[in-house]
Amino acid sequence: MASKYSHLAQSAIHFTFEHKRTTRLEPFHQSKSFELGAIVRPETASLVLQLSLTTGDRPALEDVIEWLKLNPPRTISKVVVENIITSANAVYEYASPQDDGSRSMANFANLSEPAKKDISSAWGIFSNTVATLAASMKRMPSALIVSAPSDESDAADDVVHQLDRSLKPLENAIERNVLSLPELDDKSVLLKAIDDKIMKDLGFVDTLNLRLLARFNEQTARKTKLETDMDSSTFKINGPFVNFSIEGISELGRVLVECKEYGKSVDERAITASKQHMEKLAILLGSSKSDDFHTLNCLRFFHDSTNRRSGLIFGIPEAARQHHITLRDIIRLIQGKFKPTLSQRFQIAYKIGKAMAKWHLVDYVHQGIASHNIVFFYDEAQGVDFSNPYLCGFEYSRESGAPSTGRFVVDFELNVYRHPDRQGATPSRFHRKEHDIYAYGVLLLEIGTWKLVNRFFDETDRQSLTTFAMMNTILTTAQEQLGHLMGTGYQEAASVCLTGEFAVQQDDKAQSRLAAAFETQVLQKINRGIVINEY
Repeated sequence: MASKYSHLAQSAIHFTFEHKRTTRLEPFHQSKSFELGAIVRPETASLVLQLSLTTGDRPALEDVIEWLKLNPPRTISKVVVENIITSANAVYEYASPQDDGSRSMANFANLSEPAKKDISSAWGIFSNTVATLAASMKRMPSALIVSAPSDESDAADDVVHQLDRSLKPLENAIERNVLSLPELDDKSVLLKAIDDKIMKDLGFVDTLNLRLLARFNEQTARKTKLETDMDSSTFKINGPFVNFSIEGISELGRVLVECKEYGKSVDERAITASKQHMEKLAILLGSSKSDDFHTLNCLRFFHDSTNRRSGLIFGIPEAARQHHITLRDIIRLIQGKFKPTLSQRFQIAYKIGKAMAKWHLVDYVHQGIASHNIVFFYDEAQGVDFSNPYLCGFEYSRESGAPSTGRFVVDFELNVYRHPDRQGATPSRFHRKEHDIYAYGVLLLEIGTWKLVNRFFDETDRQSLTTFAMMNTILTTAQEQLGHLMGTGYQEAASVCLTGEFAVQQDDKAQSRLAAAFETQVLQKINRGIVINEY
């Protein structure tokens, strides 16, 4: 029956009914478009998910949720647990047939077959995890609350971790496929989507609003210009890099100022265009967004024509420590027992990769992924807060597909993060998401080896290497060293970012298949390192 001559469109599916283990097969309706040997049959993914939803997933999920309410974890906050439960309920409601959501473009039934297959695959993992947890709970005491820590009391923490680890890929699959719908390229459709119930329930509205701002320059009623004197002594010169400085400004309080100087050769037309771009950035970066963006809230922008510089002003979180420092300076200055632990380095790498992926869902490319554009906060007593990296340096960011911001740089420490296609006075291609991913691969090398990438090149190399020779040196170093330092999964993640060999063919305009490949081949492999180091 399982042989290829049986003409089954897919393998048999296993389900658990109470205490009985069964295998259920259901015939597929013949379709005129079906041919033997076809890889994906129409309706297949949709039917698989519908079968799964009719075989007890909801009661199992309710059992897990009820058990967690009776047995709250000791080391995980109640807010985190409630957020996970809310998300689990939301994805279940999304996948369940809903009459009131049938007209929504986000409805599962309205997605393409490849999108349905992607979501169904993630749903299978989530469903199996929930079923396994529900079954294991029936063998546990009705309540594990005890007065002192014990092996049993750790069970609730483990349940939350397992539920979250299987839920995240499912949430990501739904998000990238729904937000890749071609209809969302239309402004009127995008506006309707922002008011869509399913979009709201899934938590996609902030991302849709950001896309509206990025793509259609929608303005909101807010003051965006900083009306204060930015004295030249305020900012230190930091070579070719963006300058960061913590300042106290009367109307804004304690803020982080990101400043970039421009040369005397820049003409007035370019300055005007730069001011318009900075205003757009201030609005975009000041809009509501989830924590996964790992971006500070922008309060104002400024342009100082006297000192020929412009910049952005960000609010600092109330709980943030007193001083700021970039990842580049952390790698350069902090070694030995004071550098981040292995688990912390995995988390830094994952969070920045996730932030980049979220901006790509907005359809925005960063154009400056590098260790000097990642900011942390620290103080003398507690040290650096490695749990909260913030992606900065959005000076050259723009909508994906728009002409790249022209910038020809000869500084090696900037070029080393840039893909060969994006170097030189006349780069061969506009900046694309793949170029952000390449720069992220360079960043993974720095985090993994705990060395700045420029240290892998001597002075002769810096003067004589071609752009592709530079890329090959970086790739070879990653392949030779990262496996020993961070594990095979991390090494493979960095390597595929640097080569761009994601095996993606015939991608859509939104590059949803590239997003899916980045999720599975990069972020999930890095996340496994976090999981391993938790135990």
